Amino acid sequence: MAEAYQVVRDATESLQSLLLGATAAGGVLQGVFVEAAVPYEGYTPAHTPALTLFLYQVLENTTVRNRDRTRMPDPNAAADDPARFIESEPPMGLELHYLLIPWHATPLDEHELLGRAMHYLYGNRVVHAVNLAGYLREQEATLAIQLQTEADCTLDQLSRLWDAMGRSFKLSLSYRVRGVYMESPEVMGAGRVLDRVIGYRQESGGAP
Repeated sequence: MAEAYQVVRDATESLQSLLLGATAAGGVLQGVFVEAAVPYEGYTPAHTPALTLFLYQVLENTTVRNRDRTRMPDPNAAADDPARFIESEPPMGLELHYLLIPWHATPLDEHELLGRAMHYLYGNRVVHAVNLAGYLREQEATLAIQLQTEADCTLDQLSRLWDAMGRSFKLSLSYRVRGVYMESPEVMGAGRVLDRVIGYRQESGGAP
């Protein structure tokens, strides 16, 4: 059984598998080498043409922060106590940000490779659980893949990212992936109500 902390790895593995699915004979990325890696100074893919999938940022998806706690029957409760439940904090929604980097013989070849990858991902921008790895499959998650706009990731931000890796700027695509949720490890017991005490008092100065 996969663990909740593996969701980031599972998301990257799922995206890599998605791209690899197009590299077989007849695929739009036929013969392309695909790997998840950090393109630090001196890095080159083992083979070309190639696409490198680089996870450069993980953020909390704040749009799902205020979801309700989950409540379910306690699997460890006694058979005669079906009303006992466990509660947990809502899962933390994540946004994963990737660079997709082409490597080929010439700049024009890289442009074509990038176009092929962009076209393929646009047609597969929603990825259902059957095509996901590990914990995401068990969660029956659905990933949404979106090419970021200039407002999401500016040219200056990309340039500084390449500088931090000690490399000259290289053409790449920035993608945002949503639908990744990390379950909370905190579990709270919530038993049935056995007794209820109701009290009252009469306030002085009330009407006769």
